[in-house]
Amino acid sequence: MPDRSTLEGLLARVREATGPSRELDQDIFCAFDLAPVGADGTVAAYRAPMYSTSLDALAALQAEMLPGTQWRKNSHGDFFINGDGEFDQFEALGAQTALSTDCLTWLAAILSAYLAHLQAQEGAACE
Repeated sequence: MPDRSTLEGLLARVREATGPSRELDQDIFCAFDLAPVGADGTVAAYRAPMYSTSLDALAALQAEMLPGTQWRKNSHGDFFINGDGEFDQFEALGAQTALSTDCLTWLAAILSAYLAHLQAQEGAACE
């Protein structure tokens, strides 16, 4: 799983993107260790899902990284990730005002929500 600074860097790149980016897709895929690992422990060359262009890929990413959460989009094109289950301490885990595409907006909301989750874990560990 990515550390906080890696996640913040990825989020900044998503927010700055003006359209789909296979490089960004691959970097997110690798940062979250989502590539399939073989029986010998190695990761074969694997092409990342198209997070910056595919709503299906984003739904799968959200389910994997933020299980039990739900998303919604308002009439202005903003996306929100709402918690449930283990993430119920958050009213809105992640939110993102509309970016250049719906996929980039949802991707930023997912990364924001995961960052909020990490920050909450860090805060709980300090208590």
